[in-house]
Formats: sequence, C-alpha cells, structure tokens
Amino acid sequence: MADKFIFPQEIDMWYILPAIRKEFAVEMIKQGVSQKDISKQLGLTEASISHYKKEKRANEIDLGSEIKQEIANAVKRIISKKSTMFNEIIKIDSLIKSKGILCKIHREKCSNIGECSECKKLYARR
Repeated sequence: MADKFIFPQEIDMWYILPAIRKEFAVEMIKQGVSQKDISKQLGLTEASISHYKKEKRANEIDLGSEIKQEIANAVKRIISKKSTMFNEIIKIDSLIKSKGILCKIHREKCSNIGECSECKKLYARR
C-alpha cells in the first residue's frame, strides 16, 4: 500500500477509467467494431486498443461480471446509435462508484484513509 495520500479522483483517473476503456474496447471488438472505429470513439490510438485487446494494459483491476454485462449492454446501445460513448462511460463510472468499487481500490492504494465514508456519501447522492 502507498504511504502518500491519494484523492478518489486520482483513483478514478489512474485505475477506473482505464479499466472502463479497456472493457469497452474488448466488448466492441467482440461485437464486430473495428479497432480503428473504437479508437475514434474512445479518443485513443489504435495501438492502445491493441494493448487492451492483448491484455497488456489496464489489467490491474477487475470490474466484475455485473459491470462487464452493463458495458456489453452499453456497447449495444452505442452501436445502434441509441446512446453515445460519453454518456455510457459516465453511467458505468457512476455505477462503479455507487457499488463501492472505487472505495475498495482507494483503500488498497492509500493506506492512510482507513474506513473513509465520504465517497459513499458523495456518490450516494447521485
């Protein structure tokens, strides 16, 4: 565990969002979207998509089967043009926070926060 203080927003930026992007890329590949199109929609390079596909990036956390199923459903909405990547990533990020996954990772990465309840209060209001 780290000895320095890390803000929850840093956990979101360094761990959660890369994991979300990875799962979206992997699911889009499964649903037949080209790496080029995925890179455009996620605002990433095709090399990044290739790294996600080959499990070379964003492997530190597992979002779990429930979140992955939500991402699969989100990809279907994106492909059918009933939603946008931006909206779906925001929804998934909020779901992760509401389920306490961000807090769990935060406690693992930052030893000096103890049993913080501030994030739960903040994200429960959404």
